[in-house]
Amino acid sequence: MARAQITVAPRLLKLVGRAQYTGHPLTICVRELLQNSRDACVRKGVEPEIYIAIHRVDDKTLIICRDNGIGMTADQIENDFLQLGGVGKTENSEVGGFGIAKAAIMSGEFWQIRSLNNTCNIHDVEAGNVIRKTPFLDGTEVRIMITESIYYGSIHDTTSIIYASDVKLHFKYTWEGKIIFDEPTAGFPKALESFDVHTGDTFDIRTTMQPIDLPDIKGLEKHKVISGVNIIRVGGLAQFIQGHNNSRETTLIIDLKPKVRPDHELYPLTMNRESFSGIIGKAVDAIIQAHNTNVMESVMIASGKSEEKNVLKIVRGKFVSGKRKGQTVGYATNTEDSFMGNSGYETSDNDNEEQELYGNGIAMIVEEYSADRNTRNQHAKILALWQEILELTVGNDEKFGIGITGKRWYDALRWIHNGDIYYVINPDMLKNTNGKGGLVLRLWTLAAHEATHALNSAHNENFSSLMDCVCSESADAIYESMTRLKRLV
Repeated sequence: MARAQITVAPRLLKLVGRAQYTGHPLTICVRELLQNSRDACVRKGVEPEIYIAIHRVDDKTLIICRDNGIGMTADQIENDFLQLGGVGKTENSEVGGFGIAKAAIMSGEFWQIRSLNNTCNIHDVEAGNVIRKTPFLDGTEVRIMITESIYYGSIHDTTSIIYASDVKLHFKYTWEGKIIFDEPTAGFPKALESFDVHTGDTFDIRTTMQPIDLPDIKGLEKHKVISGVNIIRVGGLAQFIQGHNNSRETTLIIDLKPKVRPDHELYPLTMNRESFSGIIGKAVDAIIQAHNTNVMESVMIASGKSEEKNVLKIVRGKFVSGKRKGQTVGYATNTEDSFMGNSGYETSDNDNEEQELYGNGIAMIVEEYSADRNTRNQHAKILALWQEILELTVGNDEKFGIGITGKRWYDALRWIHNGDIYYVINPDMLKNTNGKGGLVLRLWTLAAHEATHALNSAHNENFSSLMDCVCSESADAIYESMTRLKRLV
């Protein structure tokens, strides 16, 4: 007789060293449940009828996911759902594979599963009860209660996962009993009609100028659309967003086409599906950077600006070492040349005018920059402050130069050129910063962000966790140096 007990699959032993979930439980659970529901419908060969509801009451959030998929027998619940690392019989075309038990069991204070005529919950597992019988359900329903605080960012991330996925589902969200929205046809399969598609063997690339509309949520009025982002998907289901560009109106979708099961070492995503595994990440980065360059060049042409070749000026000098120590130091993974610096440029060495801009002998990279002498003098002070803050923020395993740019679509950048690392700043983006102390803190935030890119090239939940570590490891040094740093400007 099947019992409600959690067992550990031997396969899990080779997975424990890989990254675990770092995102908010709400986003994780909804993504996992959506993927497994869609896979269950694929195995059954039916048009998916998926219902996902999020109910917030006091400090608790109840997630309900119901589908019309193939369902699970009592033995399958015991051997697949309740077995950590168990995946059952999955196909390469399916999105899931690491087992929704990770999200459903580990994240929830309470959970319950009902599938076909079988049911069990967390209390059955704790007591070692048998899986109980229940009136027949055509498919599966999972309920998860989480108690972590829910912020607008978590709601935005969760709705983005749903509305950036090529799937139709009924999506409902309530707060304290009040219906915030109730959309029977969430997702955006029809929006794909407006996408330009380039098909490849490893992934398909889709681009569109049409923003993806999100539901109207109080507190997120400024984030009602998805635009200018790079969405990574598998099987049409969104996994994570790989950075964004505020000056780009296009949405770029990379649809991965894995040839192996999700538990295979060559699977293109990590276990938590929040970042890439292997070389495919570099290929996607190249596509994104090329797309950014092409879009920005098109904007320049449309505005009637010069199409002359840009000159990237390299000022030879010394490379300085970072001073930050801590648990994140020594694990740099982003060491390849940045793609942004490899196209559309001619290089010029040791320009005298640029040496005069900031003449302390440090190596510099100068991109599309020009200013009058008074402005250049002020920018030289900002560069001096930028260097000092970088030395306190960058890991002590890294040597770097600095840089300045006049490009309007980014404020700072970790740029690797010919194997050398440069931290580039756009001083024009700092014009509205209040006070010297505010300028120091703003530059420190930018430095911490770019220093984190030495550890993770993507903008995902893991990046946020790593940046928190970088900030924690450098905060004391910044605080102790605040008076000296403010004197530089």
